[in-house]
Amino acid sequence: MKNYLSVIYQYYPRNLPWGTYAYQQSAEYRKYKETACRFQENPPLDFYDVLKKGLPHFSILDWCNFDLYPDREYKILLAPDQPYLDDDQALFQRLAGTVDELIVFVSPLLPVFYLLEQHTCQTAEWYIFTNQATSDKTEEVKNAVRKTFHAFGYQEITYQEASRIIPAVCTELKNTGQASVFDCLFEDGVTICPDFYKKVKRRIK
Repeated sequence: MKNYLSVIYQYYPRNLPWGTYAYQQSAEYRKYKETACRFQENPPLDFYDVLKKGLPHFSILDWCNFDLYPDREYKILLAPDQPYLDDDQALFQRLAGTVDELIVFVSPLLPVFYLLEQHTCQTAEWYIFTNQATSDKTEEVKNAVRKTFHAFGYQEITYQEASRIIPAVCTELKNTGQASVFDCLFEDGVTICPDFYKKVKRRIK
């Protein structure tokens, strides 16, 4: 796993339950909090700006929420020259009921990024999600993101690397034996399995 394991062990104490006094007082957790705070307040790049410059014909949303997770996240609409709209229903109507996006995750701990496809289909009563975009622009946009980030020394983590379980550590949402490279380097509230969303539906209010 390259140097991911050794880096993760610098930020996550081993064999301590998350949230306990011992966990919060550990040198690893204090280093994690300091590094995450620095990444939020003084990022090494204006990631939104460099993505916009690399993808001038694609709409990009800043999806960061530092109250919930420490990484930086950006959504890219895989429809050239179509802006995101405030009204989701209007966007679905504009795109014939199907929205394809690419989510870019940037780690606060290492100069690495992860690309996650998201396909959302609207039916009369449901949103249906999958992690496999169907847009013919998917690879073009992925390659543009890679080129942009590689120019600044960032490397892509593959699904095979990101899904590896890290022994002896846990996160807020993942117990020991469940936390993956992705959970530790980015955030632990997203499931990146390509097939995970295939059957998930959500009612349209």
